Formats: sequence, C-alpha cells, structure tokens
Amino acid sequence: MSTVVTHSKGFGIAEDRPERVDVRRRRAGFDTRQLTQGCLVPVLTLPQESRMPEPTSPTPPPERLSLRWALILLAAVVAGLLAGLLTYAQSRNWPASILAALGASGAALVSLPLLL
Repeated sequence: MSTVVTHSKGFGIAEDRPERVDVRRRRAGFDTRQLTQGCLVPVLTLPQESRMPEPTSPTPPPERLSLRWALILLAAVVAGLLAGLLTYAQSRNWPASILAALGASGAALVSLPLLL
C-alpha cells in the first residue's frame, strides 16, 4: 500500500513509505489518496457542501378542522353577535354590547364542547 506526501501547489507524490498527509490540504479539497505511485498529478475533489442532499418525503398536509369544532365555533360567533346586537338595541351603549358579545362567545366556547 502506498501513501502520499503532499507538496506545495496541491501536487502529491505517491511513495512506499508512510508519511503524514497535510490536514490543511485535505480540508482544502485535495484528495491525494487517488494518486498512482510515482506520478505528480493534481487531484481535486468536490467539497462536502456542494453535494446534492438526499431527497426527503414530503410533509403531510395539516389536519383540517373537524366538523364538531367548526359547529362549536360557528355557534359561539352567532351567540356573540346575537348578544351584542340585542344589548346595543336595548341600551345604545357600544362598550356594553362588546362586553356582552365577548361574554356570550366565551360561554359558548366553554359549554358547547361538553354538550356536543
């Protein structure tokens, strides 16, 4: 088995005696193990970053809203609108109607999942 000794300018010489290969040249993209014995040939390899990534499976689509929760949210919106409009019609006070709408919607969101 031959080992490689690297020299300046990225050239490598294959020899029969074991020598240490310069680690900086190996990181720079020179693969000196591919040299044949006695030849002086520059060998370049592709860096790790330029390789194509492995294909991955596509992500599954997010789950849709169930019919049960769609009905609960719709009922909460209707309860809030109804309470807000009735409060505004009675008192002509819009802050009170907003509070009534939020209270009715909150109560519907808490109680309807237990009923349905």
